[in-house]
Amino acid sequence: MNIYVDYDDCLCETARHFSVLVKELFDLDCPYERIRYFDLQKSFSLTDEQYEYMMTEAHKPESLLAYDETPGAIEVVNRWIDQGHDVSIITGRPYSAFEPSRQWLDRHGLERVRMYCLNKYGRDAFIKDSEFSLEIED
Repeated sequence: MNIYVDYDDCLCETARHFSVLVKELFDLDCPYERIRYFDLQKSFSLTDEQYEYMMTEAHKPESLLAYDETPGAIEVVNRWIDQGHDVSIITGRPYSAFEPSRQWLDRHGLERVRMYCLNKYGRDAFIKDSEFSLEIED
């Protein structure tokens, strides 16, 4: 059987990481438990500029490699593989995030899975090699 697993918030705790990131970047307090919308810009009440900056920071290699593992997810995926299933990881992350995302999988025991970046949100345009900066007013 072919099994496709979403990356973010299935294998790793992406939304929890974003919650901490918006606190660090903008001093906005929105704990994971209060995130209500798939649209994180809406959940965190961010301007367009803040949202782009957050997404750029969140897709830097050091950030992508720091995401916590979703408890139990790695064991389940490896069990499926051991049972003979063909498991692939699918993500809406931009292709520019491929290498650190692949490293994260390998470091967490998922070196046997293939990964596909779909860039479904078109973020490669402003994330790849971004020199985007945000002026924060006091």
